[in-house]
Amino acid sequence: RNVLAQAMERNEPVATLWASQAGIYSRFGFGQATAAEDWTINTAKSAFAHLPVIPGKTRFVSHGEAMEIMPGVWDQVRRRRAGFVDRSPSRWQYFFYDEARIRGDWSGMFHVIYENNGIPEGYAAYRLRPEEPDSDDLLMSVIESVTSSPASHAAIWRFLFDVDLVRNTSAGNRPPADAIWWMLANPRELKRNTADGLWARILDVETALQSRTYGTDGNIVIDVKDDFVPEAGGRFELAVSDGKATCSRTTRQPDLSLSQSELGAAYLGGTKFSGFAMAGRVTEHTSGAIALFDRMFATSEPPWCPHEF
Repeated sequence: RNVLAQAMERNEPVATLWASQAGIYSRFGFGQATAAEDWTINTAKSAFAHLPVIPGKTRFVSHGEAMEIMPGVWDQVRRRRAGFVDRSPSRWQYFFYDEARIRGDWSGMFHVIYENNGIPEGYAAYRLRPEEPDSDDLLMSVIESVTSSPASHAAIWRFLFDVDLVRNTSAGNRPPADAIWWMLANPRELKRNTADGLWARILDVETALQSRTYGTDGNIVIDVKDDFVPEAGGRFELAVSDGKATCSRTTRQPDLSLSQSELGAAYLGGTKFSGFAMAGRVTEHTSGAIALFDRMFATSEPPWCPHEF
């Protein structure tokens, strides 16, 4: 209660977090807004059957050069993909902190970038370690890979899968809708384990709904139940016209009823209200309201938050 009260005092319309346990935060009004996958693949079985045109090249960069280049690529993607957060200089310093006592038996961090006409469009950071003591076979752990174009995505992952002596590659917190599934000759070889990612909680419905973009115009009234912070709930009319949204409290009859947990989960566009309705978590009072809400909240790319905090 104190954390949410402090956020509301700062006029922050949305609170987000990564959950230590998935069952905790829905009772406080948070909803799972993104999903994340952990990948493993045997690199001998990582052949691509499909590739976009790749006009640029990949290359290694030093630690210092990576610190200059990677934040710019991150910001390219952050501006257009829901779920990304801004990384301050101190957060980037933490990312690049590479002391041996922290990484254990893993190598120091390697950095590779993809450039097209000298302009960076993607990067990856990874570590290596022997698969077994005294073994020549290596394991790769991809710490982070962020790309801003189909070409950079394909080139970076092909580079990672082709590193000499690496038998198995793993990567955590990947987006479930990643195109790599459609590039692999045998997608079944990519082992995928899906879990919850970023959780979101709406603290100011009016500001939050007016601050995002929408997939289509529409007008809808929602009744938002909030047992934990009652003053944040209520009945709201969302109107989107020519891409501009307004939201205000209303006394009109609701088209939909839901809780803050469902609204937070769907806020970034990664969860459909129709799915919640099938689970008995959203009630439709006006026929077609759920379908309209799904179209309004849709995003061109599913949300993804590669930064854990």
